Parts: sequence; structure tokens; C-alpha cells
Amino acid sequence: WWSFNDRKWPEGFKKEGRAFGLFPSKGTARKQQLVKGIHGEGFANSYRYGDTARGKLTSPDFVVPKRSIVVRVGGGSNCKTTYVGLEVDGKIVQRVCGSRDEELRTRTLQTRKWAGQSGRLVIVDEGKGPWEHILVDDIAVPKTDG
Repeated sequence: WWSFNDRKWPEGFKKEGRAFGLFPSKGTARKQQLVKGIHGEGFANSYRYGDTARGKLTSPDFVVPKRSIVVRVGGGSNCKTTYVGLEVDGKIVQRVCGSRDEELRTRTLQTRKWAGQSGRLVIVDEGKGPWEHILVDDIAVPKTDG
């Protein structure tokens, strides 16, 4: 389980680029529509410096579980440029994105096909246009069997 409630990124996460800032957001960014559905104290918000900033957050490696990974996502709906992805063997095998609004909603990454393999999650903002940002809160990775 990863949340973004502290003043730092979850342990083991790596940050690239400027989009997400130095630490998780505690609320709606300047010039951003009101963000809805935040659980707890904070969330990852790539709109921190507007839609043109880009960046990536990468989780530590983990064993991919049989049961789906659940994540709360909002922001842009272009799953090619702004998404939460499951990466296995260096390839994004599943991805989810927002609904072109600022409401965090529950989404699931299907994992059964890659269960038992090493994987990681990436939160990506590669977009530069309107609605090309991603919001992420609470990531639940089920424990693996065994």
C-alpha cells in the first residue's frame, strides 16, 4: 500500500522531471480546478507547475500479484501520455488514466497475466497540452501468495 500523505514521496519511489514537485501535493494547485476525492493528507499531482511540466514517479520493484492493483486516478484522459502503468520487463503492460476532470476515481490494473514476475508502477506525465496531467492517490498492491 502506498499513499502520498507525508511530506516526502513514498519510500523507494524515484522522481524524474519537474511535474510532481519536490513532495506530494496537499491540495489543488494554483490555476487548477478544484481536485475532488482526495483521501488523506496528500496526493501526486503533475499539474503542480501547469500542464506543460513533465515528469515521472517510479515505485520500487515488487512481485506482481495475481489480484489486481487498485489505484485512485484523476486528470487527463490521454492514456498514451498521462497514466499510471504497470511495467514488467521494461514494458508497460497495463495502464489507467483519468477522465478529463479533477476527480480521483478508483481504477484497476489487471495483473493475473504477469503474476509472479518482477514489476513496478510508473506514474507518467509526458504530455504538454491541455488536460495532459495526472493525479494519483492511494495505491493498493495486494500481497503475493506464498
